[in-house]
Amino acid sequence: MRKDARTTRLLRVSIPALFAFVLASPCEATRCEDLLNLKLPDTVVKSAEPVTRPDLPAYCRVVASVKGSPDSDIAVEIWLPDKWTGVFHGNGNGGFGGSLAAGYAGMEGGLRRGYASATTDTGTAPATSLNGDPLIDHPQKWKDWGMLSTHVMTVTGKAIARAYYSSETKRSYYSGCSTGGQQGLIEAQYYPEDYDGILVGAPVINRTWGHAVAVWNYSSANL
Repeated sequence: MRKDARTTRLLRVSIPALFAFVLASPCEATRCEDLLNLKLPDTVVKSAEPVTRPDLPAYCRVVASVKGSPDSDIAVEIWLPDKWTGVFHGNGNGGFGGSLAAGYAGMEGGLRRGYASATTDTGTAPATSLNGDPLIDHPQKWKDWGMLSTHVMTVTGKAIARAYYSSETKRSYYSGCSTGGQQGLIEAQYYPEDYDGILVGAPVINRTWGHAVAVWNYSSANL
């Protein structure tokens, strides 16, 4: 009787523990694809697919769209490694943004360290890194680019990671250069709770002066 009672107690303890272990274990391909059904405020998950590359650890690639207002559409991409260290890694963009690919080099570095690594197009598509004309007469997109998109990327990316791993982020780090540096400074000033550490390079902190210099230089050389 004592042995049976002890076995029963062990089962009562081990079954919930086993269930928790399964939830926290590295995700199967079907789990990655299940993120298509994830419900987050103002967010649509457009794709979620497992990726295997010879030069990178296996990961789940997720692309989402966040529309917090009628003229806002902030794209977020996050790579979720099968073996996660618990670190969330945010990456900056460049120029006028408009593309997710500008963050890929930093994301690859983060992925190799076991980080869940994310980037954003800064909400400015169809602008490109060197052409911001599509932003004319779109004040909300300017605001997304200058103030909101990196925070949205961070909050959304952490929520997706939480859903995927059934675990909270332990540490959060950001890195970016140029416009990415600007994004990092905005995070530090307005959203200090987003990251435990922020590394920025060549931050563009005076746009009026910088753009005036670019126009002057072009005019001097071409007119």
